Amino acid sequence: MLEVDVNFMEFVKKCLDNYFKRKLELLTVFDLKQGLSNCNLTSLALHRNEMASSIVDGLISAHVNKDDEGLLNETVFEPVAWAYGRLNTEPTKDRIYRDHSGKLFWSEITGDSDFYLKLVRLMKDLPIKHREEYLALWATTNNRLAKEFLSEFCFTNGNINWEKLVQFVSEGKSLPSN
Repeated sequence: MLEVDVNFMEFVKKCLDNYFKRKLELLTVFDLKQGLSNCNLTSLALHRNEMASSIVDGLISAHVNKDDEGLLNETVFEPVAWAYGRLNTEPTKDRIYRDHSGKLFWSEITGDSDFYLKLVRLMKDLPIKHREEYLALWATTNNRLAKEFLSEFCFTNGNINWEKLVQFVSEGKSLPSN
């Protein structure tokens, strides 16, 4: 078993908690019309999905995952890398950054060739603990937005009013009246 300082374990837990907190915030503040305004109209019309909840699920997924790599870097990887080790290489004249990942990246940053294994072991079941809360909020967000979608973009029989939806996405600001 690889040994890691207890304070560092707490620090990793704090970073992961922060990451999941930010993911929850993304779900909490997501707005249907903003999501529709940012969606790919061609893809939306091409797939012609007739389930409001599926359309909404796709919008939520695009929203919370669009900057996931940056969020992971900001909340977990960068703080962990600087708390554990130090970057001791200089950038080249052609590139101002290092271009490594996985074991090589963590070994270079920390000087510890087994750090990537230590990090995974430190995470333990923290992601699983956060998953239940995350999935519950995802479902609530999907239901809330699907209700709004049905109200704004569907006929009274539940069918999607594609003209109204495409018009909104294309124009992006105001909704036409029924």
